Order: sequence, then C-alpha cells, then structure tokens
Amino acid sequence: MGLINEYRASLKGYDVEEILDLLIYRPISFLIVKLIYRFNITPNQISLLSMFFGIATGVLFAFGFYIYGGIYLFQMFLTVLMVNLPD
Repeated sequence: MGLINEYRASLKGYDVEEILDLLIYRPISFLIVKLIYRFNITPNQISLLSMFFGIATGVLFAFGFYIYGGIYLFQMFLTVLMVNLPD
C-alpha cells in the first residue's frame, strides 16, 4: 500500500474532518507518526512533548516573541497534539 493510499485510509469521513485538519494537521501528524512508530515512544512521552510546546509558546508570547518563535511553537504544539489524539 502506498503512502498516499495509507494516509487516505487513515482519515475519517470528509464530512467529519475540518479543512485545517485535512490540509495541515493530519498530513503532518501522519508523517510524524510514520517516523516515530519504529522507536520506543509512549503516548505519555508525546503528551509531555505537547505540554512542553504549550508552555514554551506561553513563555514566548509573554516576552513578546510573537512572530519569531511563538506562532511556530503554537503550530508545533497543535501538530503534536493531533498526533496524540485517538482516531
């Protein structure tokens, strides 16, 4: 099964998915999961990583680093969060 077909099979119905999920978060999350699947990473470790990105984003926003770091980390936080969500 090709990578694209495997990705499409992993999606829920198109009427359930939101447009940002289909275009941004699900493809990135799918690739991250494919990369880390071989390693011994637990769901709790993914949750800790997600929490780290959330805290780092809050700190960067608090110190005024909106464009350079905050927005990027916020997007990474959301991506890691999508990897951690059950289908």
